[in-house]
Amino acid sequence: MFKMFRYGLVGCGWACLVHGALIHQYDLNGSFADNFGGSALVANGGSLGAGSYSFDFGQGLSLSNAGISAVYTIDMMITLDAACSSKYCKLIDFQDFANDSGLYTAPNNALNLFPVAIGPTVVGTSAARITFQRDAGGLGAAFLNGVQQFTYDDSATQQSVFSAANNIIRLLQDEGQQGNPGEHPKGTVDWIRIYSAAETPGNYVAGQGGAIPEPSTIALVLAGLVTIAGRRPRWTR
Repeated sequence: MFKMFRYGLVGCGWACLVHGALIHQYDLNGSFADNFGGSALVANGGSLGAGSYSFDFGQGLSLSNAGISAVYTIDMMITLDAACSSKYCKLIDFQDFANDSGLYTAPNNALNLFPVAIGPTVVGTSAARITFQRDAGGLGAAFLNGVQQFTYDDSATQQSVFSAANNIIRLLQDEGQQGNPGEHPKGTVDWIRIYSAAETPGNYVAGQGGAIPEPSTIALVLAGLVTIAGRRPRWTR
């Protein structure tokens, strides 16, 4: 039994400390880099500050080769400009601007998976945590500050699958070049996290705006686990 405990501790590594489904973490603290060493975000203009990325109409972010397609959770803390309180503002584009579908705030300022489902709650102009997920069966949900806004069934239409080249994810920008410049959002984003599973709010590692432990902290804890695992039990025969 001790051997199983020892190898279980050492073998699980990060998984014991950070939820295994979290694959990208962008803190946007003066850098577009992924804390886990994956692909960096690419900005289409905008301004990167010490603690957030600010974007104007027609700007925004993209991410290629993120390692997700049909099963994922995208979790981000954003503050939208008042302009998004009375018009469509696209937050997530799934298919590289091939069509008008996507996650928006609608003209009533509620979350809207166009044209499938819409939530009941105003997003507003304060910092808001917006979370969107999809599972392997095509079922998913959207959350605002941890509260579910709607569920959806995308098993037939596949519209929320990242199916374009390199599974590109486009965030906070609209297909303005295709005739809808008025649906670009404006605001700031504090952080973005991407999971390779359809996570529910209670499973989030980071919590409400919390931070994942720094790599140095992880290393120290893992070193402690290895030390513990290396000791022989007092009850050996």
